[in-house]
Amino acid sequence: MLKSFLFRIHKILGFTLSIIFFIWFLSGIIMIFEGFPHVDKKYQFETSEYLNSKDSIRQIPDSLVESSLTVSLKSILAESYYYISHSPSQIESIYYANSLEAKTIFSEAELDSIIKRKYEHNYLSKQKMTSFDQWIPWSHFQRYFPIWKYQLDNSKHSTIYISQKNAMVVQETSRYQRWCARFGAIPHWFYFKSLRLRVQLWIDVVLWISFFGCLLVLSGIILGFKTKLKKRKAGVFGFSPYRKKWYRWHHIYGYVIGIFILTFVFSGFMSLFSVPNWLVPVKEGSNYRQLFSRKIKDVNHFEISVNDILNHEEYNNIKQIDIKQINGKAYYQLYKDEFYKPVLLKANANILSPVVDVEALIKDELNDKLNKLKYKSEILTESDSYIKMKKLMLDKLLRVKIDDSNNTWLYFNLETSDLIKVSNSNTRLRRWLYKGLHSFDFKFFESCDWLRKLILVIISLLGLIVSYSGLVLTFNYLSRKIRRWKN
Repeated sequence: MLKSFLFRIHKILGFTLSIIFFIWFLSGIIMIFEGFPHVDKKYQFETSEYLNSKDSIRQIPDSLVESSLTVSLKSILAESYYYISHSPSQIESIYYANSLEAKTIFSEAELDSIIKRKYEHNYLSKQKMTSFDQWIPWSHFQRYFPIWKYQLDNSKHSTIYISQKNAMVVQETSRYQRWCARFGAIPHWFYFKSLRLRVQLWIDVVLWISFFGCLLVLSGIILGFKTKLKKRKAGVFGFSPYRKKWYRWHHIYGYVIGIFILTFVFSGFMSLFSVPNWLVPVKEGSNYRQLFSRKIKDVNHFEISVNDILNHEEYNNIKQIDIKQINGKAYYQLYKDEFYKPVLLKANANILSPVVDVEALIKDELNDKLNKLKYKSEILTESDSYIKMKKLMLDKLLRVKIDDSNNTWLYFNLETSDLIKVSNSNTRLRRWLYKGLHSFDFKFFESCDWLRKLILVIISLLGLIVSYSGLVLTFNYLSRKIRRWKN
């Protein structure tokens, strides 16, 4: 009875999902080496302009920065601008640094000059976009429109997307990346524009397909085991009792790697599904990201002006200055030639001096904001299981374990003092159920990534065999039904 039910479930789901499984494994192999294209932030910074020390930059007033999250001074086409962000979901407000007049839009000619300067190539064509395309399929990009799309005359056949509102490159692709994504990330993640823009529908589609995929694989594992056990008891030995070629291959390879296929599908499900609260409870408590968001309340504490920094011989060749308030005190964060190695300066002293002990600065803020909660801190010089320092281009960071009901861990950048990651017992378990099972994202493989990729390729190739044999069995079954219907 149970076997008959499982067989029916496996057959029905196999008819509809075998082609999806085949696409998943094939596209997954490509994604091991190349994912969906994104902006190269390091290149964007390297090609940004230096601030001009001869500019007469006005100190920004309280009225513009009140409750802002970030305030940055940047140079675009030899003109200095303040970029002020009040919300992560909204585009920055931009002001001329020498007059404090608002800059609402960049001209088409300005965008042309920015593209030529950054990429050192002429463009073959350009197009003004007011709606999404396949390479910007995220609804939160709505705030960047209008966006100009440039086709460059270079060997990579690059396409650049630049926002006319803030003159920032929001997407860049090469012909190689686009073809890899067409056969890799797009079918693997269902990143089809019309579906991906409907966020909730996209989530529902992925979750339901993954759920039924788990049922398909689990029923196959149980059937494979029961069939082999029954035949062995009857005196039929060998790896598979099936004599027909495609049944035999489907049974053998499914039996060998069925558990890996199940973990792949289940972990894909967990990519969009949170660990239930009844399994690992998360109690309401402090919102640590909001607690350490460091909104700028006023700039009266900034006794040193931006001009003082730009005219200082030790701090020339600066590409960006961030204005910050940490625990009520004023600081400037200077970016020179290395984006990941900024210099943090005190701005409430008469002498320009860098912050020597960033760890002590962070701990002062922790003691002030954690409301007597106990914590343990540790400087990490190598990655732990939950954060990749190499990917973040960091040499060290501060990990803080808070003694609260959710076992919260905070990770701080020891260059900037910024909070870069928050995790708790629930999210750490989800990390293992998703990234650990789906891409073998284990600390062991950080020093030998080639081995991780090799194992994933081998398992994916075996998964291709299983799903292809399922496709053949489905085709053969339907062919027999059609012939009988015609007769």
